[in-house]
Amino acid sequence: MYQGEAVGDLVCAPGGSCDFPTGTGIAGSDLNDEQKQLLLELIAKWAGMSDAETTSAALDAIEATLDETYVNWSGATTYDMTQGSGIYFQISGPDVYIELANQQSSTGTDVPGYVTAGWGHIHTIYRDPTNDYANSVEQQEAAGFGGGAGGSGGPGGMQPPA
Repeated sequence: MYQGEAVGDLVCAPGGSCDFPTGTGIAGSDLNDEQKQLLLELIAKWAGMSDAETTSAALDAIEATLDETYVNWSGATTYDMTQGSGIYFQISGPDVYIELANQQSSTGTDVPGYVTAGWGHIHTIYRDPTNDYANSVEQQEAAGFGGGAGGSGGPGGMQPPA
């Protein structure tokens, strides 16, 4: 469980600022070398979506603070697509913040021959707590004055239709 509670969606949503919760869960310092390597490989799935130089620098920083990085889990502990139980995990440390929330009751996701109810709608995010873009001047300008997630309106400060 994540901090003693079930989690249904992202704790740090895109565009908004976040306190980047950390310190709860399994610490990187409690993992053996093989487990640390697996954790780094998982983190690379998110941190590795940039050019080679940026990816290398990010992974080097993350590896250097891996002992201070925590893994949290909420939801099912076995992959049983017939149950429809959502899952959630969070990897949080000084240089990395990843969340994956596999939403419950994702209707219309069944594939012929497979029951996937509840397992087909994923929210995920990767952020660098040392260089966060959310609520920065650049993000606000890109979204338009007053726009963006957490802003007062849509692009250009316009309100969405009611």
